[in-house]
Amino acid sequence: MGNLAIVGVEGDPRRFRLRLIGTEVVYYDGADFTGRFLDEVLNPPIDRIVLAQYEDCAATAKPMAFKYRSNAFRRIEAGIDKLFLPFSRDGSTVSHIFVCLYATFADPHAADRPTIQRYEADGGTLAFDPGEL
Repeated sequence: MGNLAIVGVEGDPRRFRLRLIGTEVVYYDGADFTGRFLDEVLNPPIDRIVLAQYEDCAATAKPMAFKYRSNAFRRIEAGIDKLFLPFSRDGSTVSHIFVCLYATFADPHAADRPTIQRYEADGGTLAFDPGEL
């Protein structure tokens, strides 16, 4: 359960509130941001890319998976694997995104992954079909 998070989707325009954060995610971040909005805790240059990932999931109401490398966690390069599963209270509007996040530090294959910044340069967040992972 330590690698899981529940993110609430609120307002118009959408904002993303960290409702529940697992202990491993807190370790990756170096702080517990439960109750805070993502746009308050993310830092450049990855803030707009990560927010776009959440926005894409909320707008499409489809599961998404991401695979990239980043040094955003503890300033150590890591391979990142994220899975987003959208949920709705009313059957049409996404109200929560269930997140599974793994960061593999000292991953010998991290250099083979695209950087998170390259996703934005390529014109999207480069989501993968979860079945392909």
